[in-house]
Amino acid sequence: MKSRSSSEPRKPTTDNDHAGKKKKTYDPSRPCYYCGELGHWTPTCPVKIKANESRFKFKQQANVASFDTSPSIESLKALLDSGATHSVVGDISLFTSMSPTNMNLSVASNHKFMVVGIGELI
Repeated sequence: MKSRSSSEPRKPTTDNDHAGKKKKTYDPSRPCYYCGELGHWTPTCPVKIKANESRFKFKQQANVASFDTSPSIESLKALLDSGATHSVVGDISLFTSMSPTNMNLSVASNHKFMVVGIGELI
């Protein structure tokens, strides 16, 4: 084996750093190494992609705060979330305007509640 001295110039590198190795080409007769199906390679395997998507899904959680007003005023219950785009109020009289709607509200616990209207609060 010939060793190169530090004074010898290095050979210029080529664009192909893997000289002598065959470039991998798709062979439709070979199955995917991940699922065993024909028609794709492991990086594009739909089974692997679906498994990775579910693996990296974030579990969503929500924090809820509620309050009651003083006992001298009729009890007011509301769902407040400082990061929410909407608030939920159970007293129609607190609205300055309201349009009826036929929607459901899904909450973090996977429960659904019927929404009777959307509008502006006092």
